[in-house]
Amino acid sequence: MPRSFAHGHGGRSAPAACSLLQESARYGEDALMLSNSTEPNAGACCQACYDSPACLYWDWERGSGICRLKGDQGGRIPPGQTIPGFFRDIGRVAGAKRGVSFYTYHHTVSLPADSGSYWLWSTADTQSAAQPTNTVFVYRTISLPTAVTGAIFHYIADDFAVPYLNGRAFGPRSTRYQLVNVSIDLPAGDSLIAIAVENYGGQAGVEASLLAPNGTVLVHTDGAWAFVEVPPPPPPPPSGSDNIAFNKPVFALSTDSPMSSYAPSFAVDGSIPVTGDQFYRSAPVDTAPWLAIDLGDIFHIDRIVYYNRRDCCGNNTGGAEFRVGGAQVPINGTAQQMTHNTLVHRSRGSGSTGQVLTINLDPPVVGRWLTMQSFGSAGKPNLQIAELQAYGAPAVCSIRQYGASYGNDAGALSTLRLRSEGACCDACARTSACLYWDYDFTSGSCRLKGLDSVMVKGQPALVADSSRVCGVKRPVGFYTRHPSVQFSPDSRAHFIWSRVDVSTNEPPADQLVYLFRTLKSETATNATFKVLADDTATVFVNGKQYGPTVLWDPRNISRVTDVRVELQPGDNLIVLMCTQVRRGPAMVAAALFSEDGSTVLLRTDYAWGWIEAPATIGGLLGLG
Repeated sequence: MPRSFAHGHGGRSAPAACSLLQESARYGEDALMLSNSTEPNAGACCQACYDSPACLYWDWERGSGICRLKGDQGGRIPPGQTIPGFFRDIGRVAGAKRGVSFYTYHHTVSLPADSGSYWLWSTADTQSAAQPTNTVFVYRTISLPTAVTGAIFHYIADDFAVPYLNGRAFGPRSTRYQLVNVSIDLPAGDSLIAIAVENYGGQAGVEASLLAPNGTVLVHTDGAWAFVEVPPPPPPPPSGSDNIAFNKPVFALSTDSPMSSYAPSFAVDGSIPVTGDQFYRSAPVDTAPWLAIDLGDIFHIDRIVYYNRRDCCGNNTGGAEFRVGGAQVPINGTAQQMTHNTLVHRSRGSGSTGQVLTINLDPPVVGRWLTMQSFGSAGKPNLQIAELQAYGAPAVCSIRQYGASYGNDAGALSTLRLRSEGACCDACARTSACLYWDYDFTSGSCRLKGLDSVMVKGQPALVADSSRVCGVKRPVGFYTRHPSVQFSPDSRAHFIWSRVDVSTNEPPADQLVYLFRTLKSETATNATFKVLADDTATVFVNGKQYGPTVLWDPRNISRVTDVRVELQPGDNLIVLMCTQVRRGPAMVAAALFSEDGSTVLLRTDYAWGWIEAPATIGGLLGLG
């Protein structure tokens, strides 16, 4: 792709900002432009903006040379886009007359991953004066010669921040001073990174750095970013930096006597006792005791803190394993599911009295259940927990299916006018009857829906719609493995299902489970799904069924079926229609590979949605 360059009119020196170009991007709506002209290059277009007092933003079209000068369009979201301001357009180059203010440090926090990054804000006095309540989007284009898998985006904000890649949110909403690290796969070519930063008064700013898997800085916050200010955000939610395990339901394999001194609930009561009671202690007969915390919902967990007992005998706990995941571990009967969650830390040797073990997860691990298990010898209380804490941000509202909606609007529980898809998800979370939501970027309409609202003639009404995004209140159950087999094509894929206990509690056989996800493709292309299903799975892409149907083979349980599919440019709605036929577990694992087989485009994980329906009508009625 040809690169643009800065060059002024008539031999004059170009303003410094005209060297800070956002490649493959445009700003706002063309219909609201101030004026247009034909210019030889992007630098000349930038100079034209500086010559126009009313111009604050501009973009230049590579093919035609059309230069469009634009004023401040505020929080207006262009048609077909998800955020205001700049968005990706490979045929244009964009820029701004006014640049961000950038600082080498914040008075309270910093970004340890990259000493070369700066704090950014829209005004020059954020270090010395309280800022008004508002939201600022900052933007930067990054160009990569090849795709990068497993890059890590580090960000921290004062007060709250959400990152976007090419208009799609890819990380949780951070809370004040919370350092968030999130993994992301980057396509080759130009991509536009945006960060939405909410401020509620006082100092404000954001610092971020995108690192390749080998630690190379791909881009970080500095003076080359553009910004847009939008209307004030809604009131902030409760801080996500609090201990999310505090007073949550807790279960254990065994408990020492008396319960009044050693009950599992003491592990999450917020107290770290100095004396020899009111902490959790397993029964001496258990050689592999465990304790599980149900966090109540899925979270991006970035830190776990374990406090050993403080009075004595801390070395009784040894060889501890910590796991996080979506497989339910609430009672003895489902303890075997513990190993279906991600092992995030294994301690070597014995613990010590007064030990404080901090486990930082970079990138964060998504899960609802946190477990700790100790391995030792009989005759000792092998698991002793004064307190087990977890920190992170809610994940369910980061599960968004862009370019899709639930087609039955007439049955919505309610329709609200809200400023963003995140606010729509929050509204669903606060409405007890709401199970699904979708948000219309064009009108700002948020539709809250129950099960009946997403069904037509007894089947899900999943619809491809480029102007909407949809989500769920209840996430899928997700497992690192099947009880009997591994998914060999992609070690990062999870087995998923609509329920969190399917590896031990047999789901009903009289229903269909629809698992759905959207995928954005730059071009029309072919791809191959590799699928392992227990018991059956049928693949649909944009309403079209692709075969063969995937069947569980008892004689060859590791058999993976290839399903060739076609992807269209833009958002693609992908559905796996699954059924349970035989007795036993029910789950499916899949990975979508590029046409040449070199890249995983999509895999089954926590980010899929689900709908259950009676298995009384064949096909996907209402799926469009």
